[in-house]
Amino acid sequence: MDNPTSRPMNLKFYQPIQSGNRKCVSPPLEVVEDGFKTWKNYLVGNFIEKKLPFSLVYNIAMRIWGNRGLLEVLANEKGFYFFKFSDDEVCSNVLEDGPWIFAGRMVILKKWHPKLILSKDSYSKILVWVKLFNIPHEY
Repeated sequence: MDNPTSRPMNLKFYQPIQSGNRKCVSPPLEVVEDGFKTWKNYLVGNFIEKKLPFSLVYNIAMRIWGNRGLLEVLANEKGFYFFKFSDDEVCSNVLEDGPWIFAGRMVILKKWHPKLILSKDSYSKILVWVKLFNIPHEY
């Protein structure tokens, strides 16, 4: 395995701009576009109650979505899980095919977007998809 410090890195310096008593740096547009491309096929999930162990979430996600195009599972310290899928259509299908239950707990999934704020909302109501079959046409 390569040591990251042994490989040369191509870093660029961007001059900060003074804003009051703070210095600010705006990333160039290509950095933002690359970040968007990297994250565009991710779903972000969390559990209403306390978070589940990463290994459990990883194993369940791979079991139910692995053959549907799940490529990677990440987590942060605040209890959010990030599920990378092979393409946008797979993300949409996973969202539409829910709700999803992991170890007896419902995972709340959202499509990642550039302005997504990672916060656990307090829920008094939860939207649940219900599939009804063989319903008479008059209903």
